[in-house]
Amino acid sequence: MMPNELIFIIQSLFLASTALAAAVHGATALTAFMCICAIIENLLVTKQIDVCGFTITSCDAYAVGCTIALSFLQEYYGHEKARRAIWLSFASLIFFACISQLHLLFTPSSIDSSHHHFLALFSSSPRIVLASLTAYLISQYTERFLYAYLARRFDRSSLFHRLCASSLVSQAIDTALFTYLGLYGIANHLWDIFFISYLIKVGVIALMSPLSSLVVFIKPTVARRHEPTV
Repeated sequence: MMPNELIFIIQSLFLASTALAAAVHGATALTAFMCICAIIENLLVTKQIDVCGFTITSCDAYAVGCTIALSFLQEYYGHEKARRAIWLSFASLIFFACISQLHLLFTPSSIDSSHHHFLALFSSSPRIVLASLTAYLISQYTERFLYAYLARRFDRSSLFHRLCASSLVSQAIDTALFTYLGLYGIANHLWDIFFISYLIKVGVIALMSPLSSLVVFIKPTVARRHEPTV
């Protein structure tokens, strides 16, 4: 059986490659990629895995994938497209939360054997769902503003550094908000949970950012568009 650590690396590189391909195909592809990653992240958040001796969720790479796609949108398609992508992906999360709960309301047939599996996947408490939505929206807006600020301060050749810096900060905020809003009073050792979760995300960023930076060479003719406000 393939070890979790190797699967984790393959997952991160595959998501970075997909974000890269989406950037080449345009703002619509990047926005769609963000929406898909946001939904999958919340769908798979309940599965726990062991990586390097730590027990973590299997979906941290999708959160980083969203921030990288958002950075690409700002870099090549402008701040307005990035703002729109944030709200569209947020709306996708709300749609998914609502439609999954409606799905659970169906009374299963006497011969159905899948309903209890759907219950396990979709029966997150309202607090967890609200914490996830809040953390996502705030962290994505943090990513947008911070990346825009760094883009004004540094030239285009510093894409790798800007990508890493904005992703590290936004994912720290995302992890802290979800840990506190979703788990305070439920789980013990919140600091340990935050530290391990963030450490894993740092590892994902370290894996994904170098590959994602290749967009500079793949899409060199697209000029970065600056807008007066962010």
